[in-house]
Amino acid sequence: MLEGGAMTGTILRRLMAMAPLLFVLSLLVFGLSRLIPGDPAVVIAGESATPQLVEQIRRDLGLDLPAWHQYAAWLRNVAQGDLGHSLFDGQSVALSVAQRLPVTLLLVGAAMLVSCGVGLAGGILAGAFAGRRPDRIISTAAAVMISVPGFVLGLFLVLVFSIGLKWFPATGFRPPAENFAGFVHALVLPMLALGSAGAGELVLHTRSAVIAALEAQHTAALRSRGLPESTIVLKHALRNAAIPLSTVIGLIFQHLLGASVVVEILFAVPGIGSLAVAAVQNRDIPVVQGVVLALAVLVLLTNLFIDVLYSFLDPRTR
Repeated sequence: MLEGGAMTGTILRRLMAMAPLLFVLSLLVFGLSRLIPGDPAVVIAGESATPQLVEQIRRDLGLDLPAWHQYAAWLRNVAQGDLGHSLFDGQSVALSVAQRLPVTLLLVGAAMLVSCGVGLAGGILAGAFAGRRPDRIISTAAAVMISVPGFVLGLFLVLVFSIGLKWFPATGFRPPAENFAGFVHALVLPMLALGSAGAGELVLHTRSAVIAALEAQHTAALRSRGLPESTIVLKHALRNAAIPLSTVIGLIFQHLLGASVVVEILFAVPGIGSLAVAAVQNRDIPVVQGVVLALAVLVLLTNLFIDVLYSFLDPRTR
């Protein structure tokens, strides 16, 4: 009971700390959306529109009001779950985000499987053979994976596996509920392009954590008891490395969220990143605000999850 109460207290403290962050976040989202060049009223009315028509559209949209008045109205609506409506098709921004965000999360989740699977396996192997040939080969490959941008790797994968070998489609997305096999088939290239850099990053962090754990004093005691090296690495070293690696994995998830924008455009994945790009091009301010706010809240929730997981793995931090 005491442990559960301590964990609940930790979660409540983290949630309370998020309140001022959300307020500052709302200010940043509102302010940055106003830095988008161009006048939405001019874009809606067209370049040949009369100044009277443009001014009428500005009044209808509330763009003629002072900035603080627009912010207060927007914040009040957001608090009620209303992110506004698109300036062009009139669709609810909350509905657009709700439709697109799951696609992005599926892509990021698949990329996380690549990052964690390759990163943890490669890092453990490199750490176990530190200073020897497997370590040098894996560390070099990890450095290359980190240095190659996702869109460059994506183009390479399309040229080789789509245009050349014709194994996978170059673009497109299929909902898993309609055709799961087609969903996986279409997602292979995007998730590899997106997850490669995270895998390389995790390889290096896992390698360092495993080496540090194997050089600890208690590891020497385990060796003196005659435990196999594989047991020491997989059972004991990984347990000690789990705390720092949980933070790294959370940061990789956040990085993949941002990097998914380019991958979605490259592979024509209808996620929230492609929605944001189209909104910026159209000066659709409500959509831009809604997308940025949704992603920022998701990042904050990820940080909360990492903090709670960290507290669970290391009770001393509660």
